[in-house]
Amino acid sequence: MLWGLMAISRYNSGSKLASDPDVNGGGLEVIVMDGAVTIKGIVCTEKGKAKAEKLAMKIKGVTKVTNELRVSPTGN
Repeated sequence: MLWGLMAISRYNSGSKLASDPDVNGGGLEVIVMDGAVTIKGIVCTEKGKAKAEKLAMKIKGVTKVTNELRVSPTGN
């Protein structure tokens, strides 16, 4: 994948996650390579974890999501 396309995908997926109130993903790490997305970081609820994966799968061109998010109600 070209670096430019990778950056666009990273921006699109990151902004959708960061703007969702359930996910509150401003501090999440989103890695995109050849249509596969890996999400890392901490969310406050199981609902947020599941929604992050769902949002990432809705992004055009995404073929697989690996959800490595940890749930911590305190954010630590």
